[in-house]
Amino acid sequence: MPEMHRGKNQVLFRYTPEAVFRYNEINAWCKVNSIEMKNSRSLPKALAESLAHMLHGWDAIGPNNFPDPEKFPNKYEVGEPYQVHYTLYPLVFVCRDCKRVHWYQNIDNLMKFNYNLKCRSCESRDALTQVPYMFIHECGRTESVYIPKHSREHIIIMINRGRFQESNWYCKTCNLPLTTPGKQGLGLRACQCGPRKLKRGSTLQDPSVHYTHTISLVDTGDTFLEQALENSSLGETLLGGLLRTESYHAEDFEDLLVSGPVGGEVEDKRARLREDLMSKGKTDEQELEMLLNLMESHLAIPQLSKQQHLQSEVHALVGATSPFIMQAGKSRPLLEYLFVRDHPRMQSYELSSLLEMALEQGDELARERFKADKQVAERLGIVNLSVLDAFPLLLAAIGYSRVYSEPKLGTTAMIRPFIDNRPKIPIYAIQSTTEAMMFELDPWREAAWLLENGFAANPGKLYCSEYTRGA
Repeated sequence: MPEMHRGKNQVLFRYTPEAVFRYNEINAWCKVNSIEMKNSRSLPKALAESLAHMLHGWDAIGPNNFPDPEKFPNKYEVGEPYQVHYTLYPLVFVCRDCKRVHWYQNIDNLMKFNYNLKCRSCESRDALTQVPYMFIHECGRTESVYIPKHSREHIIIMINRGRFQESNWYCKTCNLPLTTPGKQGLGLRACQCGPRKLKRGSTLQDPSVHYTHTISLVDTGDTFLEQALENSSLGETLLGGLLRTESYHAEDFEDLLVSGPVGGEVEDKRARLREDLMSKGKTDEQELEMLLNLMESHLAIPQLSKQQHLQSEVHALVGATSPFIMQAGKSRPLLEYLFVRDHPRMQSYELSSLLEMALEQGDELARERFKADKQVAERLGIVNLSVLDAFPLLLAAIGYSRVYSEPKLGTTAMIRPFIDNRPKIPIYAIQSTTEAMMFELDPWREAAWLLENGFAANPGKLYCSEYTRGA
């Protein structure tokens, strides 16, 4: 097959293993066999967690499918796609001129016996086109269409009415239909996944033939977010940022995420200072306590003080034992959201600041455009609309499904690994930066909508402070 050139993003969404596609350069239907990877590495913890979450949703972790990525990350490898291997598929053809059907067991037989795609009946060269149908099943299995058992010498044609079930096979020699339109169509084929399970006949261009499933994560290029998840007060920090409490300041975002010494570590340091002072002759208890209290400010690092103030505010709002704190501390999406919104390395431009810049520069056209954009956003209930020049993204293709793009109760719908006959399951991933827009929904408009439609009850308590009003 000729070499194919496609972008990496295209490969992840359209040319992953088991995908069927039309190759315009040779006007033929093909199927991806495999993808070669480069820069292979082990499965990152954040990707393992996201992958596990998706697989649990499909109930796809098991001995005959995906291994648990959190327990067995060594069963996976992550790499960048750089070469796609594909083959002609399906190998059932019909003559454009006389409509006779031809079938080949494999690509080698086709190349050996009919390289020029010559019709056996009318002998027209390059006259064979692929039958545009195949069998698929929700469990992930597929199969090529087949001609019903019949004499190989007879001339069999396909009466194509544009849909699998409305088309049928017909023997011109016998002058008899081999299948009938309707429930049978081009044939029935049982699936191996269970009794009384029939594969579905489908056109090759139907999207349900192959759904590629991807995971996207904010990619900082380092371990910053992973280290932040180890912070014992992360839940309070993220809730403070989400609610914009008085002690939360975007410029302190990185300091707030740094893991400072916990109470036990501070006590240990105090004990070591006490021992050091006693070794130098300071044995009076009152004098020791006075010296240690004077040195208290040196025992706590600056970010610890910020974290403690923020922690107190959040505890006052939701309670020190609120389950929201634990949930926030485990929420990678919330951490990613605040990182993109507040971290100084993210070069974002809020619509209001762009409007101010246009005013300062005397750019009337830009000012009018940004002013109109802001009015539209406010009318839609959108606030804090920002533009990001370089949004850091990790996009990973992890598997595929057929018939259904999401889990379906009462079916055998399943997500499958792209390749399962290797020691490690491949995850195809690319790192890139892209332009993006970020916005928030007006919380007051949301609250009003919830109350108006009976989805929430009026708490009967007014929060008058500025930081709670900003929530």
